[in-house]
Amino acid sequence: MTSKSALMDSARTEILHYELAGARVDRIAKAAKVNKRMLYHYFGSKDGVYRAVLQRQLALLSSGFAPVPTVLQTVCSIYLSELGDEVLDSAIDQVSERRVSSEDFKIAAILCVRAILSLEASSSVADSKTLKYIKSMHPRDQTALFSVLMVLIFDSEADSSLVQTPNLLKSSRDPKAIKTHTGKRQIAANTRPA
Repeated sequence: MTSKSALMDSARTEILHYELAGARVDRIAKAAKVNKRMLYHYFGSKDGVYRAVLQRQLALLSSGFAPVPTVLQTVCSIYLSELGDEVLDSAIDQVSERRVSSEDFKIAAILCVRAILSLEASSSVADSKTLKYIKSMHPRDQTALFSVLMVLIFDSEADSSLVQTPNLLKSSRDPKAIKTHTGKRQIAANTRPA
């Protein structure tokens, strides 16, 4: 593993736990077992490493091998183009160098949701191609987009057929057509004595 990929991995963990504001360059470098100056050499700043991590996560979710519907791939691709592609080649190489697990998709979904919410809070719809696209989507597609993100985040044993289904809701008018996924926690909660 190169020092750059070690920094990317430790930065992803740091940003996942502390978000951008709470992430510390010292902790990232220490976890990567790399001198802090290398982070500045590769990425320029803490914002630069955040951008690189976000690009890698968006590239993972927008890739053809991601078990996600086209709507999520499209949103991630638009956001990726909006961010630019300064470090994208190395980010894709780093993702393809190792086996991608369901935990990787979970982390990518968490960072994607945070980034979209942050984008919503910090810019207007007119300024962001990603927000324009999401706002122009049919409500059913918006529901599918965020439902898939929630499945990736909260369902540790996500059924890949559920994640790949483009329309999680077959019909918003027919309550019997709604696909449900009952987890072990929900079953346990329903069987507890009152």
